[in-house]
Amino acid sequence: MEVMKRISWGESTKEMANSMEISELTVKQYVKTAIKKLGAHNRSHAVVELVPKGIIS
Repeated sequence: MEVMKRISWGESTKEMANSMEISELTVKQYVKTAIKKLGAHNRSHAVVELVPKGIIS
């Protein structure tokens, strides 16, 4: 969820990896998993799916 929140804030994969002290590959895997679980088509669509659920405001 942290990665998805940061996507909604406009952070890049590299920015997230640096600030969270994880690898870019890990960030990409988190995003890929979230997209799949939400049935979304891409990062933006995943964020849009989370807004009505109250997970991201």
